[in-house]
Amino acid sequence: MRIMLFCFFMMFGLLGCSHVGSSQYVESKNWAGLAQYDLEAGQQPRTLEDLKALGAVTEADQKKYLMSYNEYLKTFCEPKNGYKQALLGKPKNYACINDTPTGQAYENNWDLVESRDD
Repeated sequence: MRIMLFCFFMMFGLLGCSHVGSSQYVESKNWAGLAQYDLEAGQQPRTLEDLKALGAVTEADQKKYLMSYNEYLKTFCEPKNGYKQALLGKPKNYACINDTPTGQAYENNWDLVESRDD
């Protein structure tokens, strides 16, 4: 029981220290960081209109976001990461599940943790 409490507080503390909102990426014009943030949140890539509204008005900025999103999609959405994300208590990432060829394996690995807790 003490180990579980310790792990919970450690995880909670680390999450609190590392949280960066999307507005910070927008303010610093870090389009690659925003793409990573969006994917980890399970969001579909932003539209060109959305990016323009955020300040990514040049084609280079928009390409940076979209290319970064697609590249990160390949690594973040690996099936083994579904298991890791579930262990961290993250919700299912439907961007990974629906938008990658290995989405079903990603979801199955995520479900392994959920079924283990039952």
